[in-house]
Amino acid sequence: MNKIIFKNLTIILISFYCNKTTSQFLDPIVENPNVVEINKLPARSSFFPYESIDLASYSDIEKSSRFISLNGKWFFKWSKSPESRPKEFYKNEYKVDKWDKLSVPSNWQLHGYGIPIYTNIKYPFSFYDEPNPPDIPDGYNPVGCYRRTFNIPTMWDGKRIYISLGAVKSAFYIWVNGKKVGYSQGSKLPAEFDLTKFVKIGENNISLEVYRWSDGSFLEDQDFWRLAGIERDVYLYCREDIQIRDYFSVCDLDSSFENGKLNLRLNLQSYKNKKFNGLLNVKLNIDKEVIFNSTAILNINKNDSSIINFSASIPNVKKWSAEIPNLYNLQLLLKDKKGNIIEAISKMVGFRNVQMKNAQLLVNGMPIIIKGVNRHEHDFKTGHVVSKESMLQDIKIMKSNNINAVRTCHYPNDPYWYELCDKYGLYVYDEANIESHGMHYDLNHTLGNNPLWLNAHIQRTKRMIERDKNHPSIIAWSLGNEAGNGYNFYNTYLLAKNMDSSRIVVYERALEEWNTNSIGDMYADYKRLENYAKRKKNADRPFILCEYAHAMGNSLGGLKEYIDLFEKYEKLQGGFIWDFQDQGLLAKDQGGKEYFSYGGDYGPDDTPSDHNFLNNGLIKADKSPNPHMHEVRKVYQNIDVRFHPLNKSIDVQNKNFFKDLSNYYLDWELLEKGNIIEIGRLNNINVKPRKNQKFNIEIDNTFFNASDLLINVFIRLKNPEPLLEKDFIIAREQLEINPYNRSFVIFPPSSDELSFFQDNKKVYVKGESFSFEFNKQTASISSYILNEINIISKGGNVNFWRPPTDNDYGAKTPKLYNEWKNVFNGKNSTKIDVSKDKINGFVLIDCISTILNGDAKVFQKYKINSNGEIHIYNELKVINGQDSINNLQAGWEGNIREGTHSNIYRFGNQFELLSEFKNINYYGRGPTENEIDRKQAAFVGNYSSSVIEFLNMYARPQYSGNRTDVRWFKITNKNGFGIKIEGDSLINFSASHYSQNDLDSGPIKKNSQKHGKLLTPRENIFLNIDGFSMGVGCVDSWKSLPMKEYLLPYQNYKFGYAIKPIKN
Repeated sequence: MNKIIFKNLTIILISFYCNKTTSQFLDPIVENPNVVEINKLPARSSFFPYESIDLASYSDIEKSSRFISLNGKWFFKWSKSPESRPKEFYKNEYKVDKWDKLSVPSNWQLHGYGIPIYTNIKYPFSFYDEPNPPDIPDGYNPVGCYRRTFNIPTMWDGKRIYISLGAVKSAFYIWVNGKKVGYSQGSKLPAEFDLTKFVKIGENNISLEVYRWSDGSFLEDQDFWRLAGIERDVYLYCREDIQIRDYFSVCDLDSSFENGKLNLRLNLQSYKNKKFNGLLNVKLNIDKEVIFNSTAILNINKNDSSIINFSASIPNVKKWSAEIPNLYNLQLLLKDKKGNIIEAISKMVGFRNVQMKNAQLLVNGMPIIIKGVNRHEHDFKTGHVVSKESMLQDIKIMKSNNINAVRTCHYPNDPYWYELCDKYGLYVYDEANIESHGMHYDLNHTLGNNPLWLNAHIQRTKRMIERDKNHPSIIAWSLGNEAGNGYNFYNTYLLAKNMDSSRIVVYERALEEWNTNSIGDMYADYKRLENYAKRKKNADRPFILCEYAHAMGNSLGGLKEYIDLFEKYEKLQGGFIWDFQDQGLLAKDQGGKEYFSYGGDYGPDDTPSDHNFLNNGLIKADKSPNPHMHEVRKVYQNIDVRFHPLNKSIDVQNKNFFKDLSNYYLDWELLEKGNIIEIGRLNNINVKPRKNQKFNIEIDNTFFNASDLLINVFIRLKNPEPLLEKDFIIAREQLEINPYNRSFVIFPPSSDELSFFQDNKKVYVKGESFSFEFNKQTASISSYILNEINIISKGGNVNFWRPPTDNDYGAKTPKLYNEWKNVFNGKNSTKIDVSKDKINGFVLIDCISTILNGDAKVFQKYKINSNGEIHIYNELKVINGQDSINNLQAGWEGNIREGTHSNIYRFGNQFELLSEFKNINYYGRGPTENEIDRKQAAFVGNYSSSVIEFLNMYARPQYSGNRTDVRWFKITNKNGFGIKIEGDSLINFSASHYSQNDLDSGPIKKNSQKHGKLLTPRENIFLNIDGFSMGVGCVDSWKSLPMKEYLLPYQNYKFGYAIKPIKN
């Protein structure tokens, strides 16, 4: 076990976890936390030792003669439990030719072997029982046995031969040619073994015995699909008997932050039987210019190791940051005494400084703001096997949406990911593969405070740091996630600090204890953040949320308010949104229709499941954006714009910390009622970092008399930047010059004769070109026919409900607001009065409904003229049942007080239209779905869409497709025939081929297993017109409501709009 540096620390152990007395069989290795590896090589940084500098510079290991890939088809045998596995399959004489073949890398559950399981907190192997570490319950712990052959070429004779297994979950044994080589666990870091004594020239065989669960699984309780198998590349490589065992390049800055400081430590290992004399050359270059070149003379005794150090000062160094990711090429050449290359290593390094000062995280001396996201390794087709192409696509999506940081939740990622972050510029929180959430946080139970698990914690942390230490993108080592705190984490914190002083060390579950350099409370709400920022005492560290803004389903309402706090208070330095991608898996129903599966879609009914809680992405499972990604892009942007009407100038603020705006230009457009009336361009807006500057623009003064006058500003790239094309919009803003000001809809009196009559069931209104029917029983429209074409089959129903979002379910509002779902059913009364306005010729239908046992009334007034225009006025009038305390607010806990009534989701009307009216044009916020608390990215303008494209379908169906701040909208058929709706004031609307019930999962969503892609569109169109709607929130998806200002408390509301025919 590694030595731990305590630094005079006194640790008080509250208690030790003791194993329960059990008759279960405990495997002495697979269920023993003291055994985490056997014969596994020590961890080292990610590099490949090439035979030439040309190959090393090209960085394609498949071109090296020292590399043999073992990816591909392996013989495979799946067993339900260790007891039923083929116990001697590794023996040379064992026949496996009748076994199945399985691709490596892959997760075997996605190829029909066992069940994909999704759980959040509870362990999948003890979902219905209390966990009892290190015991994995007997009877069901699937084992995958792998076997294949490989050939060692003659040119490898006399070389040292190694195998690298990039990631194997969860634990495995390895045999070569029938001989046991070793054992490994820790499923997200490479396992390397020395095979020199086990292999021969020619054909060899290799066998792996992979356990789905082991004692290591108690530390791998991450919130994602619980899959197993060989998840990353497997390959052989050979080396000479003198090697660069490892290196650590610390590329720092001096106190001026202008000059670089290179400190390079190399560990050389000799397996020779005689003394080695040779050379070690180090070169540092950028753009083919050699910055540093030094050679050390080597004299290494036989079978010995040597430490070689280099240091240098680099004047006026080109610094690395996420904004300007300058990289230098570091070349390490090990040569014999004649100058022949033995090993060549070529890697990119970056000079940057990370430190804490004055309660702030500084990068290169600047207090950056983390505009980050959490990212799981996920592919909707291959599970936890992620290709290089997929990783690059993720980087491009992040850079395109102003994301500047990523947390590798909750384990070290594929090494290629860090190379991409280095190259393209992302700050990285690199996180150890430690999560024991299922044991919770009490010191009596958490494995984080159990010294029996110290070695497991230490090894996972140490191996991560050793592997990833040379990446400039990594600014923080994260000790794990949701694994309690205590003895083991005190030690891993000290270990990380001792191994690497060039980065900060963080751990969220330390809360405000000493063993974290920043406070990272996940899902801290606005009040918690602001209170911390204002504290005078015990607030000497920055607050950087390791997780915030839970992006589950229709979410991220209130994200702007988080960003406002980050920019207002110095100690609040951002955070990482949860999370980047929906973790749906591509599946097909019995009819072959594709959908994205989630927990509960596989196995029998009692299969452990936490339902769709893994669908929290800014992007969908197939990487297409969810609507809230547009909001992230907007509020994360690093350029702000203000317009000054008096002097017709645009104020541009550059919020970057290192990058100027020399490569950007500015386009602007002036809009009157959504129509562009003037455009312009500023070619030079070179504003320095953290500065602002005014630029004059030419606008005709006559335009300033227009109402509803807006200016749109777009900041674009002059020249391409990595992954971003020329003219790409990096920032944008819409600014109001003259506001929208409309208090009523022009509704002309009847010019022609308008007839009406009524019976006990209906009211009939008829004009020259239209007919209208009103159902008295339902107090709603039952028909609206224009030019003999039926447009509205029914509608006007007052509605207070919405199909609950995931955040709604988390806040329990489907239950709390339930009285509003069918509020017009039961003991309610509706009075209908029909008359004719003798002065204007209108037909008037007044409806008064008593609801909530007399505690409120709903007023609806229909006004119909001879043109076929219908004005609908809606009013909710509260009589009794208001809560004077109004405790049903954001972040609330508890129930609705007796005698009072809950908030409402919305106040609007519902309609059903005939299917041919499938075209939408509107003037409001768009083009994407937006909400009252998520509309920064949705500019007011004129937009068009089809009904089928108007609704965003989330993985689990829910309320969606809304558009806010709408002045008017049209729904027409292919001939342009239809209706136009104009609001008395701003309204919201949505339209789709799904009814409200289609999108509603009922009072408890886990009781249904709905999928958006499996819903069958209905023929007709379902239209919602709302005067008021509640926000969607984002603080979390299990408790909190949206912010108070985006709620709809039980109080008086009124709104109105006109329906006008659009004729051919």
